[in-house]
Amino acid sequence: MTNREQAQRTMFAALDKELTDDSASYTSNPDYVDEVDTFRDAYTANTKAATAAHADNSGFSKEKLDEKIVLSNLASNLSGKAYVKLINKGKPSIAEQLNTEPTDYRQVADSQCAILAQAAHDLMNANLADLSPSTITAPMLVSLQKEIDKFTNLQGTSETVHEVSPALTKLFKDSFKPVMVTVTHLKLLTRDYQTTDLPFYQRLMASTIIPTVNVHHTYVEVHAVSKTTGKPLEGLIFTLSNTKKTAVTDENGMATFEEVKGGKALMGNDLAGKVRCHQNIVIKSGRLNHYEVIIDDEIS
Repeated sequence: MTNREQAQRTMFAALDKELTDDSASYTSNPDYVDEVDTFRDAYTANTKAATAAHADNSGFSKEKLDEKIVLSNLASNLSGKAYVKLINKGKPSIAEQLNTEPTDYRQVADSQCAILAQAAHDLMNANLADLSPSTITAPMLVSLQKEIDKFTNLQGTSETVHEVSPALTKLFKDSFKPVMVTVTHLKLLTRDYQTTDLPFYQRLMASTIIPTVNVHHTYVEVHAVSKTTGKPLEGLIFTLSNTKKTAVTDENGMATFEEVKGGKALMGNDLAGKVRCHQNIVIKSGRLNHYEVIIDDEIS
């Protein structure tokens, strides 16, 4: 989920609370009540789509999933602490080899999760002199190894578990549009209250403001437009060669990769085996990197 999407969902939650707290202000207005119901249905669908897109666990062993969560949290926690220590020690090239987010381990196949956790263990063990005694200790690594072995030996799931589903990701991206439509409708309907109930009008309008997105990490933002029409293209799946993550363009043609590594990378978008966009880029660390791409949408 991008920072922008998180900000939008924060706004949805604030608006939902406002509509609940001030329900007495509009209960006598049938049109307004209907629109509130439509908003809540769309917001609920958006929440369900977010859950499905970011934790697609259906059909797999619950025991394996539970253990994967334990391993992911432990490996990412130790890796995060080691990352900070190694950066402060002036060893960024070693630090960058660590996967520090739980999703780095959870949203890959089971075999790859174990490989990543083992790699993190081995790297921390090889640099234990720099990490101990205050950050990472030998007993911590012993505990991590036990979790890796336990997860690896536990049976009952598929090799493809937790791979990010483009279909579910698109469903999640699409689910924002109906909510935003109802937000626009509510803002229009609330104009009547500007003269009859100004405090309600002001609170409602304030709750529809999307919070400012602050960038603290390295992001890549892609804006895709049609070569023939110049209009934004929605639903395009982009890839970056230096990350396992994918990003899908929204209704504004925007796709965002969050917390990626700096340096050279190949950004691409393919459809039906045909190259639509392959662009070599240089990602600058600690900032939002924006790229405009023109897509030949006649390729099919």
